[in-house]
Amino acid sequence: MKIMHICQMTGGVSVYVRNTIQAADGRLDFVIVHGKRDKCRPVYSGVKAVPEITVELTEEFNILRDIRALIQTVNAIKRERPDVIHCHAFKGGLIGRIAGWLTGTRTFFTPHAFSFLKGKNTHQRRFFKIIERLTKFDARLLACSGSEQVLAKNYVKYPHYRCMVWHNSAPEPVIDPEETTLPIPKRPFILFIGRPSAQKNPLLFVEVAQKIRNQKPDSYFIMLGLGIRSAAFKRVQKAIEEKGLVKSVKILNWADHDDALNYLRNSLFYVSVSRYEGLSFSIVEAMSLGKPVVATNVPGNNDCVKDGVTGFLADDADSLAAASIRLLEDEELRRKMGQAGHDFYESSFNIHKRIGLLEDIYKR
Repeated sequence: MKIMHICQMTGGVSVYVRNTIQAADGRLDFVIVHGKRDKCRPVYSGVKAVPEITVELTEEFNILRDIRALIQTVNAIKRERPDVIHCHAFKGGLIGRIAGWLTGTRTFFTPHAFSFLKGKNTHQRRFFKIIERLTKFDARLLACSGSEQVLAKNYVKYPHYRCMVWHNSAPEPVIDPEETTLPIPKRPFILFIGRPSAQKNPLLFVEVAQKIRNQKPDSYFIMLGLGIRSAAFKRVQKAIEEKGLVKSVKILNWADHDDALNYLRNSLFYVSVSRYEGLSFSIVEAMSLGKPVVATNVPGNNDCVKDGVTGFLADDADSLAAASIRLLEDEELRRKMGQAGHDFYESSFNIHKRIGLLEDIYKR
């Protein structure tokens, strides 16, 4: 059976595609159709590099470019003749669903957080909902969390028989601490990972850091993923300076996946302040490393954080800070929650235990 992934190979989508292909370990054939601008390492199925086809697939709307992407994708489908298309996120999902419908190819769509969650106002959110509803065609919705499945049924009106869940999953990390040359601090630190976007809400993390440091002056924080070239950097840097956190908060550029795991492994615990998620790989990977998680109580996060068991769910800066201070003050609580998180990962998010279910879904 041949599976064609259609997506932009960036962020969590790239992790999802890479993890599932590697976990399948040569039992399925794959081909990846992705954007020409995507910067990604080769993906291996067993010892074989997966074929990649680049098309004019970009995040922003551009009618001429999007039409070219659709034509190129349809041509790739006709040439490769996959048994299944698995398309991802808004633009990859849009192009993939239309191309699957035009070619009569069985298609699965994983939103990785629906586009209408990203709308800046009511009109934008309504526009994206309409687009999602009109372009369902006969695609099957393969949600990456239970919350995403609920949104698909309630807002995009996917019928229940075409709406399934396969949770974002990750392999057990293999990290050699002796090989790293990263500037990982020797002092204990709290970690935030997130690209500079409204979704990841880095300014809220700065506010939380200030509230923590007001009670715990020695607290130290790392924000991984903003980078000095990002549009949000100046706003975040200004907030850090205004709150007197220059010596307490370190901003680092986006790191590759192995480096991010090394920072996770060395952190005290992980904090997510996202406004919404599909299902956070960073949280899953933190749990796989035995780290407790403090997270906003939003769709996606509340699918993988058990409040009071594997970490804490909170609604605002004050409660996020209070939960973090509890973990800072109680090493035994960190240990218990970290172990509970690892157990939850093993039962629900270990990809090597769950990849067979995804293979079965493809074959239905």
